[in-house]
Amino acid sequence: MKVLRILVLAMLPLSFLASAEASELSFPEVWNHIAGNTPSEKAVKSELEAAQLGAARSQRHWFPVLYLDAKGYDTNDPGAALFSKLSQRQISPADFSPTLLNHPDAQLIEKVTLGLNLPLYEGGVRVANSEIAQIQARAKALEAQATQQGVFLETARSYQNIAIEERILKSLNHLDKVLSEILSRYRLGSKANPVGYSGLLGLQGLKNRISGLQLEKQAKIQTYYGALTKMAGEQSGALPDKWQPRAEGIIEFAHAHLKSAMVAKPLGSLRLQSMETAALASDQMASMEKARFLPRVGLFAENSLTHGNRDTSSSQTAGAYLQWDLFSASNFGSIKQAQASSAAAHARVSEARLREDIEVLGSQQATRALEESLKLLIDSARLLAEQTEVAKKLFNSGAMNALQFAEVLNRRADLLAAIEQAETEYLNTQITLASHFGAANVTTINGETHE
Repeated sequence: MKVLRILVLAMLPLSFLASAEASELSFPEVWNHIAGNTPSEKAVKSELEAAQLGAARSQRHWFPVLYLDAKGYDTNDPGAALFSKLSQRQISPADFSPTLLNHPDAQLIEKVTLGLNLPLYEGGVRVANSEIAQIQARAKALEAQATQQGVFLETARSYQNIAIEERILKSLNHLDKVLSEILSRYRLGSKANPVGYSGLLGLQGLKNRISGLQLEKQAKIQTYYGALTKMAGEQSGALPDKWQPRAEGIIEFAHAHLKSAMVAKPLGSLRLQSMETAALASDQMASMEKARFLPRVGLFAENSLTHGNRDTSSSQTAGAYLQWDLFSASNFGSIKQAQASSAAAHARVSEARLREDIEVLGSQQATRALEESLKLLIDSARLLAEQTEVAKKLFNSGAMNALQFAEVLNRRADLLAAIEQAETEYLNTQITLASHFGAANVTTINGETHE
């Protein structure tokens, strides 16, 4: 325990010095350092860009396809040799000699074809595919917002946890100072005086408890600072080396920065909205599968240039085509499969919404209870602080023994633990609510404000 006290005494002056030199940053200022810098935000930003490009590509499905086919080959194949001469428009009666027809000389043939394909109707396959891509892009945009909202809420959690722990640490430091003053002047700690010695043991035990709590709070604070530093990254927008949160009560903080948690009716989390949007894409899958059983109609045109041993000639071809899969065993059951997948996707969405509704209801009830509890705890802290000052005077005058005074200080330490727990639970409840309302005041990845 002596080692523990030495460590605490060694750490506290350093923490006070760091605090004195630290700049104060509001939560929006800290968020500005973090927004867009986390790996998850960067990843989903790239995914969103890919989805939007894919959606744009799919919308161009009705554009004609222009293609080029070029080939060169040496052959003595009878059919290829004959038709290459026809393509060169240089056939002669001698070419129909049985000997030349069956055993032509090897020929070097070069052919270039420029073609155009214009689909007029494809049964709705590409239309459905385009709609799916548009829906997926919208779902990915919601997912991107949800990702950044998640980072926003984790930033709020760490920022306010620092403030909570520092408030508790400040009160513990005050208790430690009071105990140190008492112990330095305590003269009744002899074993010959059982009452006095028992009081000394009680004060020393309390001192050790407070020292352990101080170390615990210091460790938590450093963990939260470290989390925010890592989230901000090491770029030019990194957080300063020394800073501290702006003094702000937990309820005031929630009302100021987690506004969506205060509205009466949930909108559904951004992730739930993303799931709902993605489920719409599964509906289009059934339409796309139905389209596979319909005909495909289009126009085509080709212009070919053939060069061989005899000459160079060109040809043109234009027309319309009809393609229809009259029988394909692998397509049977595809519509029912798509419909089943769509029903499952919608059921998953309903399940997720039910879970959110239950969680929101519980968090709303907890919010009211915790706000009242915090008000009572803060008032109790005020009363206990006043009682501590009165007890200190009584102890100094001899009207209160050390054990009684240690009990008063122990109640202060217990109350601080209760306040810390209540504030942490309240913060977690508000963050849970905010995540389910899909309307947090967060700057999105595209630079827009989502409200």
